[in-house]
Amino acid sequence: MIRLFRMFQMFTLVSLAACAGEAKDTADGAADDGAADGATDGTADGATDGAADGAADGGSDDGATDGGSDDGSGDGGLPVELMITGTWDDSWGGQHEIDSARWLSDGSSFEISVYDNALSYAIAQNGAENPYNPGLWSRFDWGTSGGDVFYCQTAYDAESEAAALATPAAALSDLDGGCGGFSWTELRPALSINGDWNDGWGGVHNINAFTWTSGTSTFAITQADEAAGSLVAQNGAANPWSPGLWSRFDWVWDAEGQLWYCQTAYDAPDEAAALATPAADDTDPSSGGCGGFSWTGMVRPD
Repeated sequence: MIRLFRMFQMFTLVSLAACAGEAKDTADGAADDGAADGATDGTADGATDGAADGAADGGSDDGATDGGSDDGSGDGGLPVELMITGTWDDSWGGQHEIDSARWLSDGSSFEISVYDNALSYAIAQNGAENPYNPGLWSRFDWGTSGGDVFYCQTAYDAESEAAALATPAAALSDLDGGCGGFSWTELRPALSINGDWNDGWGGVHNINAFTWTSGTSTFAITQADEAAGSLVAQNGAANPWSPGLWSRFDWVWDAEGQLWYCQTAYDAPDEAAALATPAADDTDPSSGGCGGFSWTGMVRPD
């Protein structure tokens, strides 16, 4: 299991995680709703690495809603934020925006009515405009395993809030089949460099927390350090150059807001060697510091 980035982002969450089903349509048409088939529509996201350690055992009481109330209040009626609040990528290429009021996932919305940080679940009503099961109810469970965050949309077409709440929790102990017979979905905090980019050499890039794609080459990210602006990834087996070996990427934003990157290592024999590669010199990325060459400038496509 790819381990979650240990120095990825700083969050105040205490426990997190999440799950979902497979990314293919199931016979009951729940695919893109993020239900048991794992589609990204309507699936919930995970939690930060800093809060991961507490989620598997239920988290702290302070994170739970007061008696399952719909206002997200904790002891004494003080507001308590949903522990998985944030922006996340999932292992199927989906993206999620979550706060204490709603869960947004690739065009679908879920209005949260009840959540419990201690028991790691949220109940939400599917948006009226959702492409699948509009107006019905969902239950999301989350948790961590081996330092990685997972989620499951345990219910996606419940007839009522009470029915969604009564749905048994997904089995985190079975990551391969404990989400309604399907696998849970891994989640990672989104990178600041997520999205589509063009470089100064005519190259096209797509980046998320799991994969860096550059032309016909892919790089499977195993760890990243957002604060340092670096990540380590394994080169795809079909890459035209150094297939199966390891790379390190460094990135930096200059004073004008221009993004630059350097593939500091591209043929390291293993993950440890890639990680140990010294960072590129970002003093003047436009003129040098990347192995004797300039860094590569990146811009958003028009």
